[in-house]
Amino acid sequence: MSHLQVSQENAVVRDTVARRVKAVLGKATKGEVFDVKIPEFDEVYYNIKAEKNVPHKVTLSLALPKGIPLPTGAAQVVKQSYDALAADCVGVRSPSERGYDLTVECDLSKIQSEEQGALFCSKISMLRSLVQCIPLRKILTDLNQGKSTEKQATCIRYKRKRAMYVKPLVDSVVVVFPVHFEDENDATLAVNFLQHFAETKRTQQNLANSPSCAYHLNPPLEVQEGMRSDSTALSGDDKANGGYMSFSLFSRHVNTADKVDSVAWKMCTFYSFISYHIKASKGHIQSRMRTKADDWLDVLAKAKAAPPKKQPKTIRLQG
Repeated sequence: MSHLQVSQENAVVRDTVARRVKAVLGKATKGEVFDVKIPEFDEVYYNIKAEKNVPHKVTLSLALPKGIPLPTGAAQVVKQSYDALAADCVGVRSPSERGYDLTVECDLSKIQSEEQGALFCSKISMLRSLVQCIPLRKILTDLNQGKSTEKQATCIRYKRKRAMYVKPLVDSVVVVFPVHFEDENDATLAVNFLQHFAETKRTQQNLANSPSCAYHLNPPLEVQEGMRSDSTALSGDDKANGGYMSFSLFSRHVNTADKVDSVAWKMCTFYSFISYHIKASKGHIQSRMRTKADDWLDVLAKAKAAPPKKQPKTIRLQG
């Protein structure tokens, strides 16, 4: 079974902007006009627009899952991130496009080379990661800089009806995921998968330097108080039918900016990782069941009793 690797880049956004960049740099004869809505996993949507009369402008909007507010300071983070690549290449529109949480306007005339254009296309396609991971990235950055202090666990919502609980400590950060599934069969598979996941981390020597993890049937002590007192905590997180998965992150896991981004993104997409493997496991089990059923049908067909042979009729003549 293959492992899910969720890329921070949205390939459609990257390639669409790249075509427009080529036109601005003179590598294409005509700038493409488009107005595209792009769905992503976990109910996230992009909308990307470009007009014919303004060839160097591209507008990109981002919609987070319903009920998930735009993180505080998102506009400033976006501006600083892209200004580091090319000054004033991105501006944040206020208010945003109707139906979207964030809208950025890209000025492609600020891009001076193909290499800079390729880097810009890559970074603009990671807008979701840049915005959605802001709360966790801030906590991990404090850990990296030695500014982490023990605080009460906070609830970070990353998709509808799903949240993680983050407990900063002086020398580490503990991240806990309540695992919910509406289908009890899915919950049973999740328990088995997560127990094996934690056991593999404990027994595999080549994973010794990775973050420690543990599976719990009940909420870990680090987050129990936060679940009770945090006003943003989700109802039912203290009674998750799939249990709880916790990760302990230390400064060595986030000692560079790239590692901070990578860890924050992997944490924010961990539930999608679980869901993928549960669906893959169900598909594998169903495939095996169908194959076994076909084998049994073949056996039954071969074991079917042959029809009795008809005895030839004999005629006796009396003379």
